Amino acid sequence: MLSGNLNGEVKTNPAFPGLERHLLRAQLARIFCSTTLHPKGLLNMEPINEDEGAPEIMKVVEDFPMPQTEELKQAEVWGNTYPQINIAGNTTHVAPVDVEEKEEWKAMMEEKDPTVERFRPISEHKGCPGTG
Repeated sequence: MLSGNLNGEVKTNPAFPGLERHLLRAQLARIFCSTTLHPKGLLNMEPINEDEGAPEIMKVVEDFPMPQTEELKQAEVWGNTYPQINIAGNTTHVAPVDVEEKEEWKAMMEEKDPTVERFRPISEHKGCPGTG
């Protein structure tokens, strides 16, 4: 439970390494990423330029056929807009600088906490750990 004092200490178990404002920001990020939805197929990722490995940007598909109202009532039609935040607080696994075998480390982390597809259907959502 938050106290309303954004500069206050957070007393949690396990311990949270920050102030109440940091915990609130983390919670809001998780809620935002989990609940921003769009009809599947409306958005796709495109590279910013033609260079190999160029960063990608989310774009609206120009000729997307918008589903009818009855179709939009089905969970299978909807997908998440943003990637899922993993246990470490990132959307992808990033190996620490001091790790020599980065690929092995990433494979181990993927096994423990798999990266989820960005535009996954909401019908595939699972509850939070410990919620049953």
